[in-house]
Amino acid sequence: MTVLNISLPKKITALIILGGVIIAMIALIVLPLYFLHRYYDRQIEQQETLLARYTQLTAKAETIPQTIEALKARDTAKYYLKNTADNLAAAEVQDIVRAAILSRSGKIVSTQNLPSGETEGIPKIGVNVQFTGTLDAVQQVLSSLESHVPYLVIENLLIRPQNVTRDYHPTPGIEPECLVSMEVIGFVLKAPDTSDTTETTNTGGRES
Repeated sequence: MTVLNISLPKKITALIILGGVIIAMIALIVLPLYFLHRYYDRQIEQQETLLARYTQLTAKAETIPQTIEALKARDTAKYYLKNTADNLAAAEVQDIVRAAILSRSGKIVSTQNLPSGETEGIPKIGVNVQFTGTLDAVQQVLSSLESHVPYLVIENLLIRPQNVTRDYHPTPGIEPECLVSMEVIGFVLKAPDTSDTTETTNTGGRES
């Protein structure tokens, strides 16, 4: 009986060791397969993502010619002043501003042409305007000019109450007027530069 009692723990220990060896062998076989499977799954997922992106880019590339044609078809010239000469363009801006002010019961105090310039390569013409009007009229004038076509930009805007002193008391039913000073800028569509073409033509004519 003593021999049996001593050998039983040894058999259990041997079985545990054998089980551990078997588990280790299974792990050595299964784990590499598992990680290899995960690796290929990630590779497939990345390839599918790249394929989806390339498909989207291809679809967009196919629509580029149509987009360009649509942009060409738009009448972009309407957003620029009709006149290209500085004096005529300035007069055009003045006419637009004058109509906006007078139609809102404003009163023009003075107008002055500003020197011509460029913004990001686009020629611009501006006028400095001073006028008076109620605050409501001023808001309407500014809104009209900012939403106007051709596009106009308002710069250096200054609004001050007119004839208001410390002891001023507003008259009921009469809205006080403001003095407004601002610069209104319009843009001129630059004509395409044909100097290179003319020079090439002249050079070709001389060579022939």
